[in-house]
Amino acid sequence: MNRFFHNLKRTRVLFLLLAVALVVLVHTSIWLKNRTLQQSPTVLELLADRMEELSAEYEEAWNLSLDLLGDLLVDAIIQIESGGHPRRVGAAGERGLMQIMPETWADMTSNMFGREIPFDRAFDPELNRQVGRHYLAFLQAFLRDNQDRWQSDERSLLLACYNGGLGRVEQAGFDVQRLPASVRDYVRRGSALHNALVIESLQEQRRMAEQLTGLRAVSSEQNSPRW
Repeated sequence: MNRFFHNLKRTRVLFLLLAVALVVLVHTSIWLKNRTLQQSPTVLELLADRMEELSAEYEEAWNLSLDLLGDLLVDAIIQIESGGHPRRVGAAGERGLMQIMPETWADMTSNMFGREIPFDRAFDPELNRQVGRHYLAFLQAFLRDNQDRWQSDERSLLLACYNGGLGRVEQAGFDVQRLPASVRDYVRRGSALHNALVIESLQEQRRMAEQLTGLRAVSSEQNSPRW
C-alpha cells in the first residue's frame, strides 16, 4: 500500500491544488517571487505552467507521511460508503464503515489473520477500517501488475476498483472514462473528498507550525537578557 501512496504523493498532490487555485492565486503570485520550487522532472512533466506556480502554496504537501495520505483516502471512502456510520448495512449485504462485502471480508480476514473472522465483526469500526485498507492494498497490487495497461491515473483506478470491481475495470481497459456513469461519479467524489482532506490536513499543520513559531518567539523574548 505504501508504494501506491508514495506514487500518489508524487503525482496526485499537485492535482488537488487546482481545486483551491482561485483561493490562493492572489497571494501566491506575490509569494512566489522569492521561492524556488524543488520538484522531480517526472512530476513536472505532468503539470501545466500555472500549476507549477500554484504548487508553491502547498509545497509542504511533499512532506505528508505515506500513512497519513493512506488514512485520508480511507476517510474519503468511508464518507462515501457509509457516511461514517459503523452499523450501516448495504442493499447487497455489505457492512460497516467501508461497506465490505461478505466474500471480500472472508478473503481479506483469512489473508490477514490466517483464519476467517466472522462477518458480524464487520461492524467493529477499527477492524472494518483495517480490513478495508488491506483490501485497498490488494487492489493496488493488482493495478501495479497491470501498470502498462493504465489509461487513467492510479488513484482513480483504485477508487474505480473499490466501487466497480477488478473485473469491470479490466474489461474497460483500465480507462475510467469507459466505465459506467455511477463508477465515474464515485471516482470523482472520492478524489474530491481526498483532495479536500489533504488540504485540510495541510492547513492544520500550518496552524500548528505558526503556533509553535509564536510560542518559540515568546519564549525567546522572555529568556533574552534584560539590560
